[in-house]
Amino acid sequence: MVYKALKALRIGYVPEHFSTPLHYAKHHFGLSVELHAFPSGTGHMITSLRSGEIDIGIGLTEGWVAGLGKEGIEGDGGYRIVGTYVETPLCICSSSPQKCVECKVLS
Repeated sequence: MVYKALKALRIGYVPEHFSTPLHYAKHHFGLSVELHAFPSGTGHMITSLRSGEIDIGIGLTEGWVAGLGKEGIEGDGGYRIVGTYVETPLCICSSSPQKCVECKVLS
């Protein structure tokens, strides 16, 4: 019997703290994947997913939803949101030096 070698799953991700488990699993548990960083963000990852450069993308939900809502995309948008990666919402804050005079108007 001849076995065909399976290609490694190509996973796209934005290089932020939430991608740590992917790297950890690859380096410490032998996860057989190709990790593709998209420092430019989810929009670039969506383009690469649609063109077949990656098999799966992990990124912020807002970007993926926005990509499905773009005009001029034929069919179903080229991808589906199939699940979540974290159970808690991503909290984002604005930070400034404590003595920032210009920033006092924001508080």
